[in-house]
Amino acid sequence: MKGNLIKMKTGKYYIGDPCYVLDEENGYDWATVLDETHYLRLYNSKEDQLKRISTKKKGGEFTIKGIKIACYSSNYGDGCYKDNNGNEYGVDSGCIACIPIELLPVEKGEKLGNIHEFHSEFTTDNIDNGILHFGDVIIDTVGSEEDDEDY
Repeated sequence: MKGNLIKMKTGKYYIGDPCYVLDEENGYDWATVLDETHYLRLYNSKEDQLKRISTKKKGGEFTIKGIKIACYSSNYGDGCYKDNNGNEYGVDSGCIACIPIELLPVEKGEKLGNIHEFHSEFTTDNIDNGILHFGDVIIDTVGSEEDDEDY
């Protein structure tokens, strides 16, 4: 079941929690980013954001400096999730984003997320509210309640 398909361009991307890279070190104010993007497009309006009523899609796209970013909620919120290649993604803001590297002067990867290069256009999606697809990178944030206790 497709949740919210977003098409992205060829290039190098940071995939991980956006709070780790849309930070002061990279020239952003996290609170301003959240406010200007209706909490990373995870809410339909400012009122929904204040009431914490998320969109049914649990994700979407927004732009910063005219550049598109795809962002989706993780099913269990904060924690540590793995992709289909065993890479880990720490989450502290309840979501995982696909951010073009050109927006990030200070390239952070490895421990806080991972850098992926896509050699052709690709799509992102949130399948069944928690299986996140970023091209061929698949991050399962659904797991089971037993798995969640490990985080």
